Amino acid sequence: MVDKPSTNFTEAIFLFSQKNNIDPSISYWLPAIFQQGAEEADMSPEDLVMLAIHGDETLGQHLIGIAEATSQSEKGKKEWAKLEERERVFIKKYDIIGDIHGHGGELVKLLVHLGYNNSADGYYHKSRKVIFLGDFIDRGKELVQHKQVLKIVMDMVKNKNALAVMGNHEFNALAYHTKHNGRYLRPHTKKNSDQHRAFLNEFPGESEEKSAILDFFYTLPLWLEIDGLRVIHACWDDKNISVIRALLPSIRLDKESLIEASTKGTKTYQAIEVLLKGFEYELPKGVSFHDPGGTQRTAARLQWWKRDATHLGEVVLPNGLNIGAAASLPLPKDTPVYGKNEPPCFVGHYWLKGEPAPLADNVACLDYSVAKHGKLVAYRWDGEQVLEQSKFSYVVTH
Repeated sequence: MVDKPSTNFTEAIFLFSQKNNIDPSISYWLPAIFQQGAEEADMSPEDLVMLAIHGDETLGQHLIGIAEATSQSEKGKKEWAKLEERERVFIKKYDIIGDIHGHGGELVKLLVHLGYNNSADGYYHKSRKVIFLGDFIDRGKELVQHKQVLKIVMDMVKNKNALAVMGNHEFNALAYHTKHNGRYLRPHTKKNSDQHRAFLNEFPGESEEKSAILDFFYTLPLWLEIDGLRVIHACWDDKNISVIRALLPSIRLDKESLIEASTKGTKTYQAIEVLLKGFEYELPKGVSFHDPGGTQRTAARLQWWKRDATHLGEVVLPNGLNIGAAASLPLPKDTPVYGKNEPPCFVGHYWLKGEPAPLADNVACLDYSVAKHGKLVAYRWDGEQVLEQSKFSYVVTH
């Protein structure tokens, strides 16, 4: 009778694999092979492993050969592929990537820089996953890389090599292409059409390809809470997140909720505005500025991650915006504040410039203006609760 393998047996297998530098796809089969060998030799599996490590190299090489042959068999390859698939599902190391805005070349460079390999099923990493922050599309009338970006993103999500959340540009696209009562939810004004032009140039008219992309946008959650981190496109606001949880338990839009979210005055509209576009404050009369896209704005976004701020001038975006006497006003009572003990939160959306760095110990923005000759940025998260500047990676737009 063979002894039941003990914890020491597992440790011995590990030592044997390390000593012989055995590939994981081969060492996976060693426990079963050693157990069978031990039964034939009428000894414990642990003793057989230790004999192979310390006393009989020929025995060790013979058993490695059996494991290698097993791993290369049709059955072995199928079982290892299933194991890899299961492990990909449970990966808890993430590379979070900011707003892409149709820059396919930069996305490929960044994925390669981060160690991802390309295959027939798209880009993948053996021990990590990507989380995309949305805003895959729009910006740059001359760009012709949307198809490339969307294929990469959709393939990675489909094959469980990435997760993704909705950005305001995916929301805008759904509204732009959806009619209700004979009118488009997002009016086809010159401003809206120009903003969406790069996408329209690559997907003119109606097509199955465009329909599949819009269907994919509907599958995107509005945020993720996973493995100790949070991901949302623009603003983590508990109040509005609670509103969406109550209205949309799946935290995903469908056509009915898209109509609600496109109708000013509804709870869904108010919540989506904050979560996907940021918390805004209407500036005093006569005060305005132009955003990086050239649009004149009379409302400023507020930096909800500045938890110690007390006055409006400390939190308006862009930094340094002159709002006159309003700078000394106290913060609006409903301004979201992200607590210092909350999980790490990653956002995009804000068109930052300069060298990427955390906005707070537990907040990072990964939108560094790739569509304005800036950077496509990722953060390599490995479970840390205090974010580190050294974990940012990026490629520069050319």
